[in-house]
Amino acid sequence: MIFLSLTITKNRGYNRGRGKKYMDEIMQEVLALARKKMREAGEYDREAFRQYVEESIEYYIEKGRLSEDDNLDLLQEQLMELHGEVESKEADE
Repeated sequence: MIFLSLTITKNRGYNRGRGKKYMDEIMQEVLALARKKMREAGEYDREAFRQYVEESIEYYIEKGRLSEDDNLDLLQEQLMELHGEVESKEADE
């Protein structure tokens, strides 16, 4: 499992109403869903990962766990920074 540590500053925070722990949990869940989609499709390149991250974020918006008030760009950016690690981990499995 890949563990994430979010770097949140006053200017780049996610949502004033949500805490860091909540967003860490959501980030883990979004990542797990994106990785599952990658494995199912057998696609591990960066563009496929971006697509699965976007789809996973949309899923969590639909479920009400994320909203447009959250800094979704930051969430996606931090998840995309993990692509190399995810790709190598998937190749090992």
